[in-house]
Amino acid sequence: MKSVSFNQKTFIKLGLGFAAAFILIAAASLLGHFSEDKILKNAEIIEFNISEVNHLDAVMAHPYSKILDKIANITLILAHTVLVLFVFVLPGAYTVPRALKNFQTQKEELKFLVYDFVVYLQSVMVTTGLYKLLKVAVGRARPYLYFPESVLTGIETKDFFRSWPSGHSTLAFIAAGFFISWILTRNTEKKTKIFGTSLILLFASATAVLRVFSGNHFFTDVISGAVIGTFCTALVYFIHQKAVEHIKPEGF
Repeated sequence: MKSVSFNQKTFIKLGLGFAAAFILIAAASLLGHFSEDKILKNAEIIEFNISEVNHLDAVMAHPYSKILDKIANITLILAHTVLVLFVFVLPGAYTVPRALKNFQTQKEELKFLVYDFVVYLQSVMVTTGLYKLLKVAVGRARPYLYFPESVLTGIETKDFFRSWPSGHSTLAFIAAGFFISWILTRNTEKKTKIFGTSLILLFASATAVLRVFSGNHFFTDVISGAVIGTFCTALVYFIHQKAVEHIKPEGF
């Protein structure tokens, strides 16, 4: 039987993780603010030539599509919706009513729900801070800038040079990374593992593909985002798994 140990080390580790997240987000915001004038200047003077882009990215580059852009937002939301459903809503629907009747019998399950949610929140914040910082530090031009026919009404100029890595792909694969890490460390039914993983990977992959075909990102942007989202989330998750310990059931 497993239990979450809420001791001083656990709270310190969680606190450091959230502190790191806030530092990354603040650094990205400050760097973005100070580089805004340079971005506006570059948007006016740079001549974009797709032949200057590596062959793989150039072949798969597309002009901007607002419709595909919006659909990618939906698939991203669906990826995290599936995660929340399988990891928090369904277990909570089973555990919470029973805990109201007899808290002691469901105490460990409730602790896992709370702990998993905190780790999930931290995974999102840390990985978001990292990809935002990379975006403003690298300043790669988006694919749609290489297509004069692209209609960019409503898009802020400062967003023109935020192509690498893909934020949507990173966020979508946070869901995949967290869910896969979760099923590897929790007692879940086989059908839950297969069905949940398939759905999340479907929506996450669809998000990445749509970001390419909508003209927002190059192929290497979304691949990088998928890798960052998956592995950063898994890293945060498994760092905090040291708080999970094995205990003997009562009566043994």
